[in-house]
Amino acid sequence: MLNSPLHLECMVRQSPVDPVYIFWYHDSRMINYDIDRGVNVTSDLPNKHSDLYIERASREHSGNYTCMPSNAFPANTVIHILNGENPAAMQHGHGRSLNMLSCPSIWILIPSLVMFINSNSN
Repeated sequence: MLNSPLHLECMVRQSPVDPVYIFWYHDSRMINYDIDRGVNVTSDLPNKHSDLYIERASREHSGNYTCMPSNAFPANTVIHILNGENPAAMQHGHGRSLNMLSCPSIWILIPSLVMFINSNSN
């Protein structure tokens, strides 16, 4: 819902080495450092984990979000920011080896999303 928090998590699983970086993209724009647009990204690379947090999501935050670790396939989801009282925020996930788990927080109308990314070791 408009002006609600949006939280996306990305975790790299089954990777023999830590990622050097985890970049977040909104549509085709890398947003790791877009503090002026309300985006806050934190990464814990030894634990292969990154969080994207937007305190007050607006319609401009709708779109395709991609988590792109340096050593794994990217995963993405589409977020729709709705204006109104309807809690049915929509998400669509895509990507290789992507499992999505949606777990809404109490009365937050945009559910959290956890992306699990499996890397292939050849």
